[in-house]
Amino acid sequence: MQITHWLDRQRERLLQCSHHHIIFTIPHEFNALWLSQTTVMMEILFQCARDSLMQMLRDERRLGHAEPGFLLALHTWGRSLSLHPHLHCLITDGGLSNHGWQVPRGSCFLPARALMAKFRGKFIAVVQSALEHGDLTLPSTTDPARMQTCLNKLGRTKWNVHLRERYGHGNGVVQYLARYVRGGPIQDSQIGITDDKHVSFRYTPHIDAPAGEKSSVMRLTSDAFLRRYLQHVPEPRKHTVRSYGLYAPRKSDLLNRARDVFGQPPVPEHEPIAWQSYLQQRSLDSGLHQCPLCGHVMRSTRRIAPQRGPPVPNTTEGHGHV
Repeated sequence: MQITHWLDRQRERLLQCSHHHIIFTIPHEFNALWLSQTTVMMEILFQCARDSLMQMLRDERRLGHAEPGFLLALHTWGRSLSLHPHLHCLITDGGLSNHGWQVPRGSCFLPARALMAKFRGKFIAVVQSALEHGDLTLPSTTDPARMQTCLNKLGRTKWNVHLRERYGHGNGVVQYLARYVRGGPIQDSQIGITDDKHVSFRYTPHIDAPAGEKSSVMRLTSDAFLRRYLQHVPEPRKHTVRSYGLYAPRKSDLLNRARDVFGQPPVPEHEPIAWQSYLQQRSLDSGLHQCPLCGHVMRSTRRIAPQRGPPVPNTTEGHGHV
């Protein structure tokens, strides 16, 4: 239900125009820094991807001052639960200007090589600056001179910044993101035989796997499996999906102006609904709102505020009223 709810909210905000799907991936040489200081590295990744896109699109040869809308969604796992930090970007094919909707000038939305070089340069520069100012600290096993040599080398290599084909709308990409953003790094159906000391799970190898190999099974110790899984748990109070430009939460007026260009109504404002009403809307109401003992409709009588200790016992008598 959580996936469906998130997906519905995102689709309601999408403009009925073409969108692009762009993927920003950082090299595995940054994995040690990511594991030791996930919060800082995550902020650097979002910042560099956002700034790279906006600076290139602000060029008068592309969108100039027209405002695009885009979402950035963080994924940190590969198919085998390995650490693989990357961002998926869904961005409008154009932007809102004072004269209406403006499409990009030129034969392509953004040149892939130039975007890769821009993102690579920004990421390395921000990491170097963070190390110099103490915002990032190297793991104890990493030599500073070796890290500098690594950064210099990475500045000359090709990074994986992938521009997918243009889509007529953004619904498909948002649905793809929903499976990962709200679905988690592994599904219950992937987990196979387990015992007291080991966990086995099935996954689909990447395209560089041996020909004809459709799926593989990985068997790990319980501790190794938990370590691999927990490295993908989002940082507390850190958003893994962020909206910018027209899709930014504070730019609802601009978004509604753009929606008017495409003949769309303003983004609807939703009032919170009870969970019973939500189940009814989804045709999932199977008597879950009724007390299984007395048959009365359950209702909320109080809210339990966040606290460190156990909740105070409720003295309300009867069934189905908590």
